[in-house]
Amino acid sequence: MAVIAAAGAVICFFYSMPPLKFSYRGLGELVVSASMGPGICLGTYYAVTGTFSWEPVFVALPVGILVGLILFIHSVMDYRPDQAVQKRTLVSVLGSQARAFALLPFILAAAYVIIILGIIFGVLPIATLLVLLSLPMAISFIQTTGKIRVGQYESIKARWWMGPMEQMLEGHEWFLIAWRQARNLLVFFTLLIVIAYIIAIIF
Repeated sequence: MAVIAAAGAVICFFYSMPPLKFSYRGLGELVVSASMGPGICLGTYYAVTGTFSWEPVFVALPVGILVGLILFIHSVMDYRPDQAVQKRTLVSVLGSQARAFALLPFILAAAYVIIILGIIFGVLPIATLLVLLSLPMAISFIQTTGKIRVGQYESIKARWWMGPMEQMLEGHEWFLIAWRQARNLLVFFTLLIVIAYIIAIIF
């Protein structure tokens, strides 16, 4: 427990602080995914049960990936400003916004594959297949970012499930739509996991 807590403290404190400065070394998205997913979930599980289990790992890894995805989208938006201040994000490591967008389907696929593997290995309850109900949102997100990648901004439309759009940034509507899609996918994915466990406990 102390190790997990210490790791979380290091990540929080040195995310942008020297000498580690994770967010300036292409590690920001990775450490956020690790801490906001497995770090929190596994730490809480151990604090409550006093034991280790692979179950919170398989549950939290996909959630951590989707949390990191929100930061990743933000890094795509800030690609050029980050380069100007020599901030090295995962996007700058990839070398372009286009390459970053090309990676998105694989990042999303990893979240779903981990859940499926957890079920196959008998670690997660079969009810966690409910997360597949979020696939249409994931596909819509990929389609949106695909249009952004080729510059088809005029064909990108906001949808009702993305929430209010009063805070549209002039000239950056595409970014806000993509960001909202990533955020809402995380919320819906996580909610489906909670519902799945409620079903598993009841039945």
